Amino acid sequence: MAKSPPKSANRRRQWLINPRFQLSFLAFSAGSAAATALIFFSASAYFFWKLDRLGETLGLPADHVFFRFVSEQRSTMTWVMLAFSLGAILFLIGAGLLMSHRVAGPLYRMQEHLNSVAEGKVDRPLKFRQKDYFQEIAEAYNRRFK
Repeated sequence: MAKSPPKSANRRRQWLINPRFQLSFLAFSAGSAAATALIFFSASAYFFWKLDRLGETLGLPADHVFFRFVSEQRSTMTWVMLAFSLGAILFLIGAGLLMSHRVAGPLYRMQEHLNSVAEGKVDRPLKFRQKDYFQEIAEAYNRRFK
């Protein structure tokens, strides 16, 4: 008796169901994260600029420990914000892919089902994956089978 392959080996994984919609959704997600990061970088730059002006106003020489301290903090803050910004962008792209799948998947499934109905090949209820959005569309369509 031959062994059946593991269940995960039978599952097909398609990253983009509707590339036009999903790529624009992912671009929006990444762009939103990048815009937010830019706002925080700008706020940080303004904060350190204000500290530099404060040192100048106090008449501190350019080689004063205050300016070295501010410069070190600026560098540390820049690297920390860069790392967290890249993390946020990657997280939002991943979350955007998941969310777009939950939208594009049911719409694709409905389109395929309706095409089969139009060709007279299908006379069964429409079913979406458990975590997909728009379950109410399948329920409304399936009322005819009750």
